[in-house]
Amino acid sequence: HYKTFDVLLQGFRSFMKDIVDRQGYLVINKDDAHLRHLSEEFPKSQIVTYGIETPAYVMAKDLQARPDGMAFTVLVDGHVKGDIELKVHGRHNVLNALSVVAMGIREGFTFESVRAGLLQFLGTKRRMQLIGEKKGIRVFDDYGHHPTEIRVTLDGAKQSQQCRIICVFQPHRYTRTRDLLDQFPLSFNSADIVVITEIYSAYEKRIEGLSAQQIVDKMKAAGKERVMFVANKSEVVHKLLPMLQSGDMVITMGAGDIYTVGKELLTLLKSRARQA
Repeated sequence: HYKTFDVLLQGFRSFMKDIVDRQGYLVINKDDAHLRHLSEEFPKSQIVTYGIETPAYVMAKDLQARPDGMAFTVLVDGHVKGDIELKVHGRHNVLNALSVVAMGIREGFTFESVRAGLLQFLGTKRRMQLIGEKKGIRVFDDYGHHPTEIRVTLDGAKQSQQCRIICVFQPHRYTRTRDLLDQFPLSFNSADIVVITEIYSAYEKRIEGLSAQQIVDKMKAAGKERVMFVANKSEVVHKLLPMLQSGDMVITMGAGDIYTVGKELLTLLKSRARQA
């Protein structure tokens, strides 16, 4: 949509300027170099910052990845404010929570009320959404389709779960696959087994010579052994079943219709359990 990264940055700059011009304030992730740079264009009095690595007004330390979510200690203006627990996983969700803390404090909420609110947050639909569990196998679905989204989601799952992670990924759009072809192979390092299906067109015209097989080839060339290309989405479940064992976490990922694979897998697992 934005065509180039510079145009994307200009979109952020325009958004930020509009907020400042209307006497609002910016909640800035200081761990992001681009946002740090853009924020220098605006008055410090209209900026509240948060981060994990970079010094900021609101910070998190002592991050713990637990089976049921994340836990960390919050510092405000350099002073320990208290601990926060989340029911969602991943470092990215810690950053999301810090933005809520930063805005909550700016708006005059107590730290205790913000902490209580965050504890009640159970995630959003199609973001590491638990579809179901059968025979010790948990099936999740996630909308992630950009390399960064995929990586942080799988990294978060790996850090918090003591189990094998099987990722079933469906690339979304031919143009995105083409433009980010070199980034996708590096996004699945935290998955033990990766199954990739053919590209979901999203109404785009097919690009001659482009296939999701190229992602698999690049992953194998980089040393990833347990990765396979299953062009036809309808065949994924039958390819997947012989590999699964109790305790596994299966994550279907993509913005297309890959979620149907998770539902089909769960249905088949339940059917086999009844037969047994």
